[in-house]
Amino acid sequence: MAVYTLSHLLGPILGPPVGGFINQNMAGARCGPVQITWVFVELLLLLAVSGLLWRAVPFFPPTRPRNIWP
Repeated sequence: MAVYTLSHLLGPILGPPVGGFINQNMAGARCGPVQITWVFVELLLLLAVSGLLWRAVPFFPPTRPRNIWP
């Protein structure tokens, strides 16, 4: 639980300095393709996981209530 809490605390603190350091020390032309590649990888992972979850959820067609009185 501490690791989960620390990730939420340290992310906003360490994110901007680390991102600024990477952005200033890399050429701006190299930052774009890295970000686009990362977004593409995340999209593929999202689609893969959602496809696996879609198969894992059992599908039951909706049942209509029986007519007790004709």
